[in-house]
Amino acid sequence: MKNNFTLLSGLLFMTGVTFAQQTNLSNLNQYEAHSSVHEDIKTNLKPNGNYTAKAEGTELWSSDFSDASLWTIGTTGQGTFEIGTYPAQLTQYMGAYNLAGASVTNGVGFFNGVQYLIPSPGTAAPQNTWMQTEAIDFSGNAHAEISFNQRYRKFNTDSTYVEFSGDGGTNWTTIRVNKNVGTSGLQEKVTMVFPVGNATAGVFRFRWQNTSSATSTGSGYGWAIDDVSIKTLSDFDLARVDSDYSVVGYQYSRVPTAQVAPMDFWSLVKNQGSTTLTGVKLALDVNGTLGTVESSALSLASIAADTLKASYNLPATVGNYSIAQRLLLDQADDNLANNTLPSYEVEVTDYIYSIDKGTTYTEYPLTSLSVGGVPVVIDGVGMSFDTYADQVLYGIDFRLFAGTTLGAQVYGEIYEYNPEAATIQTYWKTPYVAESDMFTVNEESQIGTIQTSLFSNPPTLTAGKTYLLILKFASGAGTIKMSAAGTTSKSQSWLHGDHANIWGTFTTAPVVRANFNPSLSVKTADLVNGVTLFPNPATEKVAVDFNLTAVSDVVVEIADINGKVMESKTLNNVTIGTNKVELNVNNYAAGLYTVAIKSNNTNVTKKLIVQ
Repeated sequence: MKNNFTLLSGLLFMTGVTFAQQTNLSNLNQYEAHSSVHEDIKTNLKPNGNYTAKAEGTELWSSDFSDASLWTIGTTGQGTFEIGTYPAQLTQYMGAYNLAGASVTNGVGFFNGVQYLIPSPGTAAPQNTWMQTEAIDFSGNAHAEISFNQRYRKFNTDSTYVEFSGDGGTNWTTIRVNKNVGTSGLQEKVTMVFPVGNATAGVFRFRWQNTSSATSTGSGYGWAIDDVSIKTLSDFDLARVDSDYSVVGYQYSRVPTAQVAPMDFWSLVKNQGSTTLTGVKLALDVNGTLGTVESSALSLASIAADTLKASYNLPATVGNYSIAQRLLLDQADDNLANNTLPSYEVEVTDYIYSIDKGTTYTEYPLTSLSVGGVPVVIDGVGMSFDTYADQVLYGIDFRLFAGTTLGAQVYGEIYEYNPEAATIQTYWKTPYVAESDMFTVNEESQIGTIQTSLFSNPPTLTAGKTYLLILKFASGAGTIKMSAAGTTSKSQSWLHGDHANIWGTFTTAPVVRANFNPSLSVKTADLVNGVTLFPNPATEKVAVDFNLTAVSDVVVEIADINGKVMESKTLNNVTIGTNKVELNVNNYAAGLYTVAIKSNNTNVTKKLIVQ
C-alpha cells in the first residue's frame, strides 16, 4: 500500500490555486508535500500568515503610509517601491485593494511591476527593490512581531521577502513570503515573528526580487503593503501554523464499515509568546464529546515550533462522525484567535467509499485544459482509495451534471496501483482489473441523481492495495457533464485525457463512488451474468460469453456509438450455465460499439472496440 503520492512528472499534476483552479496542464507542477512546505517554518521559526494581530503586545512602531518620511526606498534594478494612492494600473491587473480595516485612503506602499514587464537592457539578475523602516529601538526584546496587510500577484520569476537588520543593514534575517502564491495572487493580513536581539536601532524592510534578466520573464504584477505594525510579544501565545489529517495519506467523506482505518491528525504549532508554554496538546472532540482523544503533552520554549499528533480509530459502526480539534495548554492563552483548527465530517456507511462532500453540487471542470498548448479532451474522472480488507466491488456510483444529453454513455474501470511506478503515467497497472457495464442515459431523471453502473463480473479488491475507480466517457455518445462536490488536497481526484494517454490529479472532487453492496449483484444474477467479450479490441470476430441462471430466450445486439443496431441475434430456449455467441465485425468501421445481452427484464451492456 502506498504511503502518499508525491507526483514528480511535471506536466500532469493539477492543483488548486488561491482564486481559481489551474486550467493549463503545463503550469501544474506546483504541489509540495507538507514536509517541504513547512520546512522553512521550522528552520526559520516563523509562523504561517493570516494571524490576528495581538493587542497584548506593546506596539513599538507603526505606519499607515500617511507619512512617507518614515520609509527609505532603494533599488538595484528597474522599478522601485512607491508610497501613495493605490494606482489604477494595479487595480486593473491585481484587483482593488480593499482589505477590511486597511487604511487605504491614508496611503499604500507598493511595487508596481506592471510598468516594468521586462528588465532594463543589460541588467544582471537579480534585481532588487525595497522599502525600509526608520530605525526602531528593540531594547529588552529578543523577538518582535511584525504584521501587515498585503496584496500580491506573481508574474514569473519574482519573489518577495520580509527582512530584519540590527546592525545598520550589514546583515539581514530573511524570511520569504508568498512562496506558494501563483499568478492568481492573494490578499491577506500577515503576521510573523523575527529575532531582533535587543537591537537599539533595528530596521525592517520589504524586498521584491526578480531572479532573471531574461526579457521573457518580466517583473511581478505588483506587491501592495499597508498598515505595518511592529510589536513586542505577548506573554503566552500558542498559534496554529498548519494542520491536516489523513488515513495513510488519503482522506474520505464516506467509508464502508469493512474499510475503516485510523485517522491520523497533526497540527504544527508555534509559541509566539515570550514565555515557555507547558502542557501543549491536540484534542479531538468526536460528536461533541470533549477530549475523545488527546495527543501527548509537550513544552514549547519562546518562538519554538513543534508538531502535535493524535490518532482516532474510526468505529466500524454506521453513522456520522464530526471530529473537532482544539489546542490545549496549561497557561491562559493571550490570543485565542490564532488557535482555530478545522473540523471534519466523515460518514461510516454500509457499502459506499467516496471523497466527494455530497452537498452543493457543482460542475466538474472538463474543458479548457491543455499540455504545451495542445487541447486535452478529458475522457474519464474518478477517485483513488486504499483497501484494508478483501471486499467485492459490485458497482460504480456517479452523478452526471445538468447539460448531459440523452444517449450519453459512461462505464467504469478499476485499476490497481503500481508501487514500482517511476512516473505518473505508470501509476496504474494495465490492463485494468475490471470494467463495468455500459450505462446509457435514457431519461432526464438520470441526470442530477446518483446512478450506478454494475460490474457483471464483480472484482474482489485485495486488502493492503490502492485502487483507482474511474468513470470513463464513451467517445461520440453525446455530451457528458460531471458533478463535483467539494475539494481534496490529497491527490485522490484523478482524471484521464486523450493527449498521449495522460493521467493527472485535480483538487475538485468528482462524484464517483465505489459501491460494495452485494445486493447489486442480484440485478444481473437473476438471469444473466458473467458477460465477457473476447478479443476486445476485435478486428474480425468477437466471442460473447454469458451465463444464464434459468432457461430463457436471449437477444444479443451490437450497436454503434449513436445507438444504431448493427446486428441482432435471437437465441431461443438457451440453457442454464455458460453460453457463447459469435459476432462478425470485420466489415465494421473502427470505433466504439456496445454489445447488449437481453433476456426478459435483464439487459447487460458491454463496451466493444473494433480496430
